[in-house]
Amino acid sequence: MVYREVTMIEIKEILLRVANGYGVRAISKSLGIHRKTITGYIGLANELGAKLDLKDSITDELV
Repeated sequence: MVYREVTMIEIKEILLRVANGYGVRAISKSLGIHRKTITGYIGLANELGAKLDLKDSITDELV
């Protein structure tokens, strides 16, 4: 199994797509990132207090 680094730009794109209502599977297919990885980043963002229903709460400092 090959692991690759997920860039900060990709993490921000994940969070923005979640805020826009995309599902984990759709994000996974479009970005080529495993579903569990995406779910992990969503969980971390929630722990850090991001309101994923508000696009303005996704800042560079959060990522």
